[in-house]
Order: sequence, then C-alpha cells, then structure tokens
Amino acid sequence: MFMDIVRPNGNEAELIKMAERLGMKSLALYYPDKKGAELQARIFEHQKDTGVKLISAGSRDGQVVIDDYKRRNKKTNIVIGISQPLKHAEYKELAAAGVSVCFPFSEILQSGAGRTAMLENIMRSIRLCRKHKVKVVMATFAEDPYELRDGKDLKAFYKGLGVSKGQE
Repeated sequence: MFMDIVRPNGNEAELIKMAERLGMKSLALYYPDKKGAELQARIFEHQKDTGVKLISAGSRDGQVVIDDYKRRNKKTNIVIGISQPLKHAEYKELAAAGVSVCFPFSEILQSGAGRTAMLENIMRSIRLCRKHKVKVVMATFAEDPYELRDGKDLKAFYKGLGVSKGQE
C-alpha cells in the first residue's frame, strides 16, 4: 500500500481525485499552518466524498508529523528536503530520534537547471541515511494534482537514487 503526502492550497478535491485515479488507498494532507480542530475539520470535510483514506499531517518543530502512518495510533516525524547532506552526527541524531527523511519529488520536478546538483546531493544524503540507518520516506509533497505520481514510479525513481528495500 502506498500513501502519498501532499500540500494542498485550496485544491484538495483535485488532489483527491487524482489520487483516486492513481489507485492510492490513502493520502496525507499536509497543512503546515493549521492546527488541531481546524486540521481535522478540513480532513472530515473531504473524507465523506471519497474512497481514499485521508490522514492529517501537521507541523511541529520544523518537522512534518503524520498521524496513523503505517501503524494506527503512532506518530511519524519526517524531516523534509535536505538538499545539502548533513554532518554524520546529525544523521546519528535523526536515527536515534526515529525521524525519517523525505526528499520531495515535486521539488525535484521543479528544480530546473540545478537538477543535476540537487540529485547528486540527494544521492549523497541517501548513502548517509543508509549508513546511519535513517528511514527514507518516498512522497511527492505535490501542490498540483499533476505532480502526483504512482507509488511504483516513485519507488523505482528512489531505488535509482540508491534507496534500498530496508530503508523505505
């Protein structure tokens, strides 16, 4: 089962419709500026119109916090978009804290002329994640419905960058 994380900006219905077309079973809606009841109200508003399970994702201390990711009643913290590799000690801290790392696919799509350098840095970061046993989360963080990708396509792309099976 593949779950993607998206950043809606008033286009929740379009993102959900595209997720249904791609066969996704669940979709995390990430609202960095919304809290608690307001976040749940947005999720509930759209849940009744779709078969895709909608999950809330908020922000705390600069990290994405996703409720119910893979296991019920468990929160997952994710650090988004480390474009420059961190120091070895920082990867050790992430591993000890159980924080996952995500390199948003939408940022790679939009990177333009600096894409090669960005991919080199991501590959270096993935190697360091593997070395220090930090999990890598595959997600698009799409703001536009056409930035969403099928789970198999994302897995293949990240595998090409060096993410191993146990790392995802």
